[in-house]
Amino acid sequence: MLGPLAGLPALALVLAFGYWQLTGLAMLAHSIGERVQTALMAKSLGSDAMAVMYGAVPLLAIGFLPGVGQVIQLVAVMISLGAAISTLFQCSTPPQIQAA
Repeated sequence: MLGPLAGLPALALVLAFGYWQLTGLAMLAHSIGERVQTALMAKSLGSDAMAVMYGAVPLLAIGFLPGVGQVIQLVAVMISLGAAISTLFQCSTPPQIQAA
């Protein structure tokens, strides 16, 4: 019925999923990188971009392990995707509870 336009909603979902996946992986890499910088006491190098690099290099290097590396990366992507989606729906300010 729609012909060539039938795939447009799927394309939008794939693009949104890819964006959330990259955002989540960047968040996970930043978290790992901050812990690596703390362990190395490298706060003088401590920009956010360097923290992402310190975290992304081990995540990408793990992928080269045969068999196990891809499973670890899949788990990392699932965790980071969940974190990205939960951050998307998080309230910016907590609700105020009034005393009776």
